[in-house]
Amino acid sequence: MDFLGGPKLVLINCLSGEMEFISKWPFVIGSGNEACDLVLDDAAYHAQQCEITSAGKKITVRSLTSLPLKINGTDCLEDELQRDKDYSLQLGNSLFSLRLSRHSEKWSKSIMTDAWCVQHKSTGITEGPFKVGQVAQYISNGVTQNEHVVYLRGTKAGFFSESVANIFDALSDEEGLVTDISPPEPVEPEVETLSGEHGSLTCPTCWLKFDPGDAKHVAVHESLKGDPLLGPGEMKRFTANRYADNGVALDPMGIMTMDIACPHCHRRLPPDFLDIKHHIISIVGAPTAGKSYFLCVFTQMLKKSLFTRFGTSFIDADPTANAHLTSMSDTLFGSSTAEQAKVAKTDLEGDMYERLTRHGRKVMLPKPFIFTIQPPKTSGNEGRAVIFYDNAGEHFQPGIDQTESPGTLHLAASSGIIFLFDPTYNKEFRRRLPEHEDPQLRISGHADIQDTILAEAKVRVKKVLGLDARTKLDTPLAVVVGKFDVWRDLLNTDSIAQPMEESEFNQGAVEENSQVVRDLMMEVCPQVVSGAEAISNNVKYFPVSSFGCSPETIGYVQDAQGKDIPILSPNPENINPILVEVPMVWLLSQIEPQLVPSRQ
Repeated sequence: MDFLGGPKLVLINCLSGEMEFISKWPFVIGSGNEACDLVLDDAAYHAQQCEITSAGKKITVRSLTSLPLKINGTDCLEDELQRDKDYSLQLGNSLFSLRLSRHSEKWSKSIMTDAWCVQHKSTGITEGPFKVGQVAQYISNGVTQNEHVVYLRGTKAGFFSESVANIFDALSDEEGLVTDISPPEPVEPEVETLSGEHGSLTCPTCWLKFDPGDAKHVAVHESLKGDPLLGPGEMKRFTANRYADNGVALDPMGIMTMDIACPHCHRRLPPDFLDIKHHIISIVGAPTAGKSYFLCVFTQMLKKSLFTRFGTSFIDADPTANAHLTSMSDTLFGSSTAEQAKVAKTDLEGDMYERLTRHGRKVMLPKPFIFTIQPPKTSGNEGRAVIFYDNAGEHFQPGIDQTESPGTLHLAASSGIIFLFDPTYNKEFRRRLPEHEDPQLRISGHADIQDTILAEAKVRVKKVLGLDARTKLDTPLAVVVGKFDVWRDLLNTDSIAQPMEESEFNQGAVEENSQVVRDLMMEVCPQVVSGAEAISNNVKYFPVSSFGCSPETIGYVQDAQGKDIPILSPNPENINPILVEVPMVWLLSQIEPQLVPSRQ
């Protein structure tokens, strides 16, 4: 039977390196010259020792004698071969590796037939690669307990030490023991061929696409330190082609590795990245609009509100990557004075950014902050992850070179957008609040370019997505009018409802609040309303205050003209956020409605 264009079985003689590509069945192995397709030169073998045969779509290896075969270290008379899975086959003193696949030739080229690895079963530690004659030295102490597995570099199946010890002892006697074991050969950098335009996954750092099978693994063995994209201080990223019995990938030196990385920028991906759906939430705003404070406060409030009201957990998906945001939150909420609570402004190339390779160029990209949303088990719903960035406001301004500094391209990959509007920048808001004592209203010299930033965001998103100017996105857009404690007197506060109810999210309250805020914005700065509604078909307006109180003046700095500019920071004792988590909960209700129990 011949599978035209179908799978082929590759059979590798592990000791000689000879390969057989099999697509006709049955394939007989034994010592009989005429009756066998593969002749084993050993009188101890039967004329026909075993055969590989086909029955329908099943490919089976079976013994032709009363003696069992040893497949993957286990005695059996017959075993069915699964496609794209590695097998080891021991016939007396002959050792074989097998794989049934449409890509068997490609797989065979990855096998290093002169390089053996030895893995300690109890510790998972792998040593090697070694020449054939060196293997006996490393398995001699663990033979009877089968403490070692011996395999060719590139395969995922091997042989237990007790079964093959005599084979490698004999080879050692023939070749002589080798006491000077040379270091492993260097692993050549892999050539990247992915375009980044296609795939089911989006990297949370560089926003290029790829499929799960394209993800890189992060090497562990110390000899593999140094990555061609990240530099000598980072472990090499590689494509895994061998796995331990528990399914964990092995690095080129045979060490188990749990970490994966983006195939484009090589940045580590968060745990469970391949198992859970991720949503990017882009936060847009002018410089000093309060994005860092807003991000700190609403992520803290979500941890409390989602759990107490809906039984849903909002937790760090990657505490190491989120360390900077955690530090900012600790500074804000863990301080005792306004001076201590001051959070540094996000700079264009500060700690919130890292220089990585994107499309072959080194560029500055914002670090992602990733959180997992896990609904209660009784809901039957799967969890999700959300990704935030603390972009410098300058990155949203017109004129920033997106080739050299593509820091806001996450907008085009986002599932939801938050535009943070600072009313204390706006002259008309100031004019309507002449008696208010908030120090933010006293700062002069601010250029209110917030509508321009919103227009620039629209241009960038539609350019990347290839949309014309008239086409609107379906991506939900939350216009957050911040510092509500400052301008709340411009509204009838009785008209602002609390959407976060005991066990439901009140969509009707969101709609009512949105209409009230939109009406005010139409009076004060209609250009922001028109800009937002030119971007998306789904826009809501939210009154929010990150602090719920006015900041204090903790010092002064001089501007370029020598004028004193106050340094402002909130007093932690007075912080009482107002509706700060509501925009994010609303976005979740639009993106993943099953995660947010809602009523109209």
